[in-house]
Amino acid sequence: MRVKQAGYGAVRYADDFVIFARSEAQANAALQLVYEVLEGELGLQVHPEKTRVVHIDTGFDFLGFRYYRDAKSNQLRKVVRRKSMLRFREAVRQRTPRMRNQRKPKASKFNPERLANNQRLKEMIGDLNRFLRGWHWYFKGIWLRHRYPFTDYDQFVRRRLRSAPVGRTGNGWWSAQITNHRLQRLGLLSLNGLQAQYRQGQLDAPIRKDLLDGKPYAGNPHVRFGKAGSG
Repeated sequence: MRVKQAGYGAVRYADDFVIFARSEAQANAALQLVYEVLEGELGLQVHPEKTRVVHIDTGFDFLGFRYYRDAKSNQLRKVVRRKSMLRFREAVRQRTPRMRNQRKPKASKFNPERLANNQRLKEMIGDLNRFLRGWHWYFKGIWLRHRYPFTDYDQFVRRRLRSAPVGRTGNGWWSAQITNHRLQRLGLLSLNGLQAQYRQGQLDAPIRKDLLDGKPYAGNPHVRFGKAGSG
């Protein structure tokens, strides 16, 4: 890549890339070089909105993540970008639908035994677990000091899973009946739990359905910037 030959740092995945420079002047020169090579020499079109010069303090999005410098700690951070978070929520909604014209059930019907035998709930948990494993494996490399970085995501999954069988939202008797512990006993995975296993070296990559030989995902679909020691 010509930008590397010119002395700039660069990271590319498919047709997305980021170039690193030590000053704004160097960044502008690198941007000009990108236009010269891609549009001038190769006849490709550079995305007019995504292609720009930014400072790490302002932050930037790349491959589903947001990179920025924390103003308080001065540490680099790597988090799930907002667009990816919204896609996560939509994917969970699709897997936990509330039935139309669903009658409000009685609390007595949601005792531990009935919950354990609820086929619809079992299917939703199984579908969610497959999604959560793959989603976590991609975003496991976030840089945060929080011990439980995926708490908000786990809470959203549990709220959706509680509301699906009863057809109601908010806090009601179903929140007391379908507790976090009960969902765990029913087999629901936790993103924070998966993250703890990953940090302890106890988690393997999920198996891809389209690979008949059972090979796992590559495990490094995105690149690392700097050191991951900040989180």
